[in-house]
Amino acid sequence: MMNPLLRRFGLCAVLSLAVLVISGCSSCKPGDPGPVQTYTVQIDLDPGLANDSVRVDVVGVTSGNQARWENYSMTKYWQQDDEMRQDASKVSLNFGRSNPASQTIGLTSAIWKTWLAKGVTHVAVVADLPGIFEDKPEPQDARRQIFSICKCSWPDKTNTINISVKRSGVEVTTVPRQVR
Repeated sequence: MMNPLLRRFGLCAVLSLAVLVISGCSSCKPGDPGPVQTYTVQIDLDPGLANDSVRVDVVGVTSGNQARWENYSMTKYWQQDDEMRQDASKVSLNFGRSNPASQTIGLTSAIWKTWLAKGVTHVAVVADLPGIFEDKPEPQDARRQIFSICKCSWPDKTNTINISVKRSGVEVTTVPRQVR
């Protein structure tokens, strides 16, 4: 016959272990960005810009150059022969007039292989919008949005990150994972 105190201790140990195992099964831990994942990036132009020519670059950003992308002048970026734009690992898209209002960078796009090889952890979507904008650091500069491509940044089963390009700026419309 087992001592009741020992039995109670054993039961508590088993329950504690079960809780640890169950909570450890989640691949996304609080504060952990998780592994990088590829997503379909769908960019939609607001109908109000349909008659304007709008250039959008989708740029791979590493953790080492994220601060630079967050603070780089968007006015300078869109000037002809800007070195930051020339050197960026990006996909350039043209919207408005005779171009599609919705464009996609798919999961099988060659840029993902390039980005993953370079250690990209974030994607910057930058737009050359009509109008006058004041250069500000991200996220205050409406012409730029930077988002994580780490798995834990987005709800489970998220395959597509939706972006809306409006006259007022670039907006990530896919809702990120809620921090608990």
